[in-house]
Amino acid sequence: MHALLAHGLPGLFRAVQEADSQRLCTAILACTKASTALTTQPPDDSPSSVMRPLTAQLAELKRQHRDEVQALEAAQSENLELRRRLGPRHTARPGL
Repeated sequence: MHALLAHGLPGLFRAVQEADSQRLCTAILACTKASTALTTQPPDDSPSSVMRPLTAQLAELKRQHRDEVQALEAAQSENLELRRRLGPRHTARPGL
């Protein structure tokens, strides 16, 4: 059978014609398993499956950081505005 397969497509046709049903079923099962293995998701320990959650976590942390920075900027701006309204005699002196 291997000699027939070495002759390309015509050899493959001859091999299929000459094979018994047991060999054909085995070959079909092997091809099905191989094609399924090629189309399934990578294993859990592959780099891409590790990177996906880390990338999502990094994006979430960046969003949180941006939100916190914006909140701090708004608070600082409000603090400066309140200090301006109170005037110089109500501002806290350093060291007290």
